[in-house]
Amino acid sequence: MKGQIYEIIAVDDASNDNSLQILGKLQKQLPRLRIIHFTSCQGKWVALRTGLEKSLGKVIITLDSDLQDDPQEVSKLLHKLGQGYDVVSGWRKERVDPLYKVLISKLGNLLVSLLVKHKFQDLNSPFKVYRRAIIDNLPKEGSLLRFTLLFAYKLGYKIAEVPVVHRVRFYGRSKFGMIKYMRIIYDLILVFLLFTGSGRLTKQRQ
Repeated sequence: MKGQIYEIIAVDDASNDNSLQILGKLQKQLPRLRIIHFTSCQGKWVALRTGLEKSLGKVIITLDSDLQDDPQEVSKLLHKLGQGYDVVSGWRKERVDPLYKVLISKLGNLLVSLLVKHKFQDLNSPFKVYRRAIIDNLPKEGSLLRFTLLFAYKLGYKIAEVPVVHRVRFYGRSKFGMIKYMRIIYDLILVFLLFTGSGRLTKQRQ
């Protein structure tokens, strides 16, 4: 981010390791670092929504802290955004995850692509760049944030997916299991219901 005006928001979801202490030390070196600390575990989506709501910039970058996505790849996403796109998502083309997770993800992307007649490569990628106005118009309730790329497309925004480096996970552990994937299916049904009927979700005028 050299030469850019920026802020970094770290959301600590009541972690039980030394994350908060390390963030505190980093903040002394990085005055642009803002820390949000939850005293009880709220979950990924509440943490992400809170970070989005507290952000001030016209361009917002979202990134998990498990280091699987390389922060240096941000430049690729920003470059694509500068070509006139509203949302750019990192496509984990060579994904370094357990085989079952990769296969379920591919199946989900294929299913959604067939239903909406648009090819999605990696809907659930956490590594994304948004324009502020788009974020303000996307549903953020519950875990619907996982489908921001789909929402943006259905609302008529210009989206793109860019291949990014995906790395082995060295820290923490994934909390995704079969129940989580069942919840994703439920959320997906809800998403499609939001685009049907007289009360369907529509793009707001800007």
